[in-house]
Amino acid sequence: EMDDRGMDQEECREKFINYVALKRAMEVRKQLARFLRRYGRVKALSMIDPEERSIAIRRCVTAGFFFNVAKLANDGRYYTLRGKHMVTPSQSSVLHSHGDTSEYIVF
Repeated sequence: EMDDRGMDQEECREKFINYVALKRAMEVRKQLARFLRRYGRVKALSMIDPEERSIAIRRCVTAGFFFNVAKLANDGRYYTLRGKHMVTPSQSSVLHSHGDTSEYIVF
């Protein structure tokens, strides 16, 4: 059986590539492209600049984790989009280590 790039199991074995992992990566890539077309309003990833691509990918990830997204409120705390529950990032998170804030977080 061949994948989208034409690599079969034997060729993967010769190049020390896990064929099952390669197939799964291709499936994830196709799924991300579908999500980008649906939610990110992107026709083709190669046709947009890197900043637009980054924004579109972040929108898709956020859409996929909608129940695990929190928004920064005016009081400086994060609240979930659904249910408005307060969320506190861990002391070991990137947000704390860099002293940065973000408008939205995925947890």
